[in-house]
Amino acid sequence: AIASYYRTPTMSPNKLDLNSNFDYIYMTTDPSDSTLTSTYQINGIATNYSLGSFQMNAATGFQNFKLPFSASEVQAGKNISFKWSVSGTSFWRISNGTLYHQPLALPE
Repeated sequence: AIASYYRTPTMSPNKLDLNSNFDYIYMTTDPSDSTLTSTYQINGIATNYSLGSFQMNAATGFQNFKLPFSASEVQAGKNISFKWSVSGTSFWRISNGTLYHQPLALPE
């Protein structure tokens, strides 16, 4: 098995002085025998929070699935980055990820 991953750059979904409440991310992937594990970091702090895992052989063709942010994990911040990882011998590819979020109140 080969462990591999992809990490996004840190993104600011809103203005840099405005927090967002992160709701979920919709993912599109190619089918694979691998399990995709998803984590995220908020505001550049090196703590990984889990978005859960998804077995990418659920259907033929592209996989579309929703990964909600857990109520027991941090859900709000100004910046966010993601890391997707697998361990296995199968080809895997992420085609798209769409982050859904709500801006929080404007700063005073």
